[in-house]
Amino acid sequence: MKPSRKNASSVIRKSQPRRTASSVLPDVVVGRLALLGPDGSPCVDLSGRGGRGIFATTTVALGPRHVGRHVLVCFADRDRTRPVVIGVPQSQEEMKAASEERRLDAIVDGERIVMTGKKEVVLRCGKASIALTADGKVVVRGAKIISTAEGLHRIRGATVEMN
Repeated sequence: MKPSRKNASSVIRKSQPRRTASSVLPDVVVGRLALLGPDGSPCVDLSGRGGRGIFATTTVALGPRHVGRHVLVCFADRDRTRPVVIGVPQSQEEMKAASEERRLDAIVDGERIVMTGKKEVVLRCGKASIALTADGKVVVRGAKIISTAEGLHRIRGATVEMN
């Protein structure tokens, strides 16, 4: 006589502990950043009613401009007493502004680098800088400027001022 095979899915269901709605935490919840502590640690209100907040850890940089805004929160080891702020929802306008702010057009092909800026491109190191502006101006500043050439060193312009 062959042993009967039980349905695998029924065995799995029976072996798992039953969970009630109150014992299961969602993966991510939306809270509100109530305040930042003196050390910069976030205090989040998870009730949605402006109640007392709970101090949390964070994976994102938060500043005074984020206080009062919604934040995305998960929980360390699924423990509701250990919230972790994992993000700040962004509006379409904020996302567009941030992408324009951070955008750097740079083409690197191994032989040359081309960087493009709408208004200005500035290379800076300590007290030295080279600025290129959209109107065609090139500004070279430094504590000491050295210009050398092995061949012809030409300075041309409508007007050239020396000292």
